Amino acid sequence: DVQLKRRLARTITLEELRKHAAQKLAGLALLRPGNRLSITPVAPAHWKFILSLE
Repeated sequence: DVQLKRRLARTITLEELRKHAAQKLAGLALLRPGNRLSITPVAPAHWKFILSLE
């Protein structure tokens, strides 16, 4: 199940995530061509990096 744990301190845009696609977010399902902005799995290492962007 999906459940809200907390809100991020600021909005992290898809454009911002794409800037890191070749490095820290390589393999993130959301950034693969053809994927829609919906619920996708996020590896713990990717999530930790995304939280560091706050």
